[in-house]
Amino acid sequence: MSLSPADEEEGFRLQLQLLPGDARVHSQFAGFLATQGRAAEAIEQYERAISLQANPRDHQRLAALLNNERRFSDAIPHLQAALAAAPEDVRRLTDLGNTLVNARQPEEALPFLRQAVHCSPAEQATHNNLALALTDLGRFAEAEQSLFEALRWKPAHAPTYNNLGHLYIMMGRHAEAIGVLERALQYDPQHALARRNRALTHLALGDFERGWLDYDWCAPGIIQPADPAPLWHGQALAGKRLLLTARQGLGDLVQFIRYARLLKALPTPPVHVALECPLPLLKVLAGVEGIDQLIALGDPLGTFDLSVPVMALPRLLCTTVETIPAKGPYLTADPDRIAAWRQRLSPLRERGRRLVGLYWQGNPHHQWDRFRSIQLGAFEPLTRVPTIRMISLQRGPGIEQIEPFNRLTRGALHVPTDGQQTTPEHLADTAAIMMELDLVITVDTVTAHLAGALARPVWVAIAQAADWRWLTGRSDSPWYPTMRLFASRERSTGVRSSRRLLLRSLTKWSDSYFRFRLDDL
Repeated sequence: MSLSPADEEEGFRLQLQLLPGDARVHSQFAGFLATQGRAAEAIEQYERAISLQANPRDHQRLAALLNNERRFSDAIPHLQAALAAAPEDVRRLTDLGNTLVNARQPEEALPFLRQAVHCSPAEQATHNNLALALTDLGRFAEAEQSLFEALRWKPAHAPTYNNLGHLYIMMGRHAEAIGVLERALQYDPQHALARRNRALTHLALGDFERGWLDYDWCAPGIIQPADPAPLWHGQALAGKRLLLTARQGLGDLVQFIRYARLLKALPTPPVHVALECPLPLLKVLAGVEGIDQLIALGDPLGTFDLSVPVMALPRLLCTTVETIPAKGPYLTADPDRIAAWRQRLSPLRERGRRLVGLYWQGNPHHQWDRFRSIQLGAFEPLTRVPTIRMISLQRGPGIEQIEPFNRLTRGALHVPTDGQQTTPEHLADTAAIMMELDLVITVDTVTAHLAGALARPVWVAIAQAADWRWLTGRSDSPWYPTMRLFASRERSTGVRSSRRLLLRSLTKWSDSYFRFRLDDL
């Protein structure tokens, strides 16, 4: 007769009382706790076992738990210890390489993943793992060859075709991406990532009808938690209380909140529309047309008849590229904040200078941040343009670059805020500052969407592998009439070449044609 989990645990604890220095008992107890879903306690027991007697298998098991908890940096030394005991072990080489990739150290991962390929050249997975690290590094041609090699050993493998499709998206080869993603779905029609990547490709090409269908199909399994009320599928809303949910990025919410006013204009509009709103946007979205109630994300929701993700509204309201509701502005900044910032910024307009806001760094934890963020130092040439004064809009990561930049440029960048981003006041102040600027220059973050929603002149530096919403081959945006896009012309270089194009455009400005009308941008 097998013991109950409670009896097993009691047995382990009795053993530990009798043998507190026995590494084997701590290790076995850790394994038991892991099977019970008690990861934190299991980690503690494995650490105790290793402190008493280092064992490669305990290092490996502890690393697996740390990886599951997304503590990748903590897992690395344990995987290194496990590998030291068996340097040619393909699994250990692969685990260490993949963990380094997840810890945003793809360069350090390459030797281990290459060694795994060397030790097991006929295994499809080793080539796939190497390709993912190379993709992270922007070494796209090498990644493509690794994926071809993976397919040579396992031709009918949907995940490999999905990885190849994603690589082609990153390379700007969208037509080829669709072909290989459809091949992935031939082998596995339920492959959610392949469906999502195909959705992003169709959307980037402007085929919204196909793109939204795929996107909505895969979103619940990949992105959205459980819905708080039955989903709205486009049926009549008369008399209904509707909750809009926003479970993705802040930029997504700013971009698609424009649809709230269209809901109120339906032949059978809802009687009440509420938005589950992330804290940083509470002040920015206060009073937005079409929203009757803002509920801070995490607060009690109350009762609603229906719910719908904000990202689903373009499909449900039959949006095409030609029918994007782009009339703006559809957000407004607080008039009192605008007046306060006008008073603070007006002295910077001495000798007729124009004010240009800069935002250079996105979230460094974003998977593809290396392809979109710019070092502040790259804007040093702007300090030599006498007709402009640069204003920092940066908040959070990236503000550490300001002090060395201002030392180099003798304080050329004006910093109006403390750069924090933790309360609803911070983005509301950013919006008010934007209303006093002649131009906003930003990378692809919520700042770009906020400037566009406020109908401010905004230039956005994007990589060749830009997000789907900027479409392909365009310097304008149908979502934001006041926006100009500066896209990289080089593969695998992030935004570096778009940055150069942007800087050339800015440094051409002079007093004679620095007029800042929309048609000048």
